Amino acid sequence: MTTDARSRPFITSTHKAGCANCPLYVWCSDFDESNFRKKAETFLNREKDGHTIRNRNVSEEWTSVDILIVQDIPSVEDDKHGTPATGGRNGTLLRRTVEEFLPDVRVGFSNLVRCRPPRGRDPSPSIVGACASELWREIAARAPKLVVCMGNASLKALTRASGLTSLTGQFLDIVRDVRPSDVTEQPVYPKVLACLSPAYVLYMDHELPRFIDAIKLAGDYVAGNVEMKQGVGDY
Repeated sequence: MTTDARSRPFITSTHKAGCANCPLYVWCSDFDESNFRKKAETFLNREKDGHTIRNRNVSEEWTSVDILIVQDIPSVEDDKHGTPATGGRNGTLLRRTVEEFLPDVRVGFSNLVRCRPPRGRDPSPSIVGACASELWREIAARAPKLVVCMGNASLKALTRASGLTSLTGQFLDIVRDVRPSDVTEQPVYPKVLACLSPAYVLYMDHELPRFIDAIKLAGDYVAGNVEMKQGVGDY
């Protein structure tokens, strides 16, 4: 999982990419302590409780999709099974909503960070910097018509925008820090739709209608039933 200057997102351009540079690596079940003993002790001593990442690089097969749903981190169930949106309350809500309102749309699931941090905490910039290049490669490989971000970290990494709650239901452009000397022309990226996360909706159940509306809007967009307006706004 390596990258160069061309494949680094804006938010992580100052951090090294790759599992060996990620603070989460020391919790992976296949971690080789012999090469990282000093770093391992530094990170492990910060935590009071034990933590083991059962599956490193939680991911599904990179098939072509119409919509790619991106959350910030894997859930406990994702870490257990090795695939995103697998089960648990969060995964069940997301899958059932997609099945009900997007029955004829090819939908894929992914995460900005491929390993679950201890206590499910928000990923730090160094963690995002080590892992985000994998998401960029997945977007290029799966070629979605729309990316749906269900987390503040993923939204910020892809668009530089923040404030998922207020931006839910709005379309944004992907922004990347690409040096002019590296490429001859700017690649064409899919639009990004901000959407509340399943975890937030389960905690704040009055937000369920907005969550469903955003999923429906994603389906309307890929079907060509959304007329894009200039600037950020509600569509």
